[in-house]
Amino acid sequence: MSESIGFEVQFFLSSIFWGVIILVIYDIIRIFRRVVPHNNFVQAIEDIIFWIISAILIFRMMYIRNNGIIRGFSILGMTLGMIIYNRSLSNLFVKYISLLLQKMFSLIKKVIAFLMKPLGWLFKRIKWFFEFTSKKVIKTGNKQRKLLKKAEKTFKITVKKK
Repeated sequence: MSESIGFEVQFFLSSIFWGVIILVIYDIIRIFRRVVPHNNFVQAIEDIIFWIISAILIFRMMYIRNNGIIRGFSILGMTLGMIIYNRSLSNLFVKYISLLLQKMFSLIKKVIAFLMKPLGWLFKRIKWFFEFTSKKVIKTGNKQRKLLKKAEKTFKITVKKK
């Protein structure tokens, strides 16, 4: 096999590899969408960013491996890599990684909820203490106000008599 044919085979295999890599990146976005649901506008922005990154990666690969020359068989190789990955591993990867992450987040939420219970109890006690104290202060303040009004009336009466 000649050196140029060997180079072309390597370039074709590299194109297949980059097709798989690009689809794996998109699967990571799909997993993120399943774990953290968001609206269509944000999804559109994610897709635009994905395609920009994909274009940069494809251009970089072609520039490094083939001096920037776009060859039909490299596009075919990337498409073939995407199809092979999509038909074989993509759905399983997205399904099980999403499930794993959802279970992990659920477990983390339960741990945080468990750890927050003592804090919740403490906050309830602090709230009760402040409510109890404020009621006592208000009650005492009302008593003092009544006593002051009574003393004021007594003082006015005493001042008027003299």
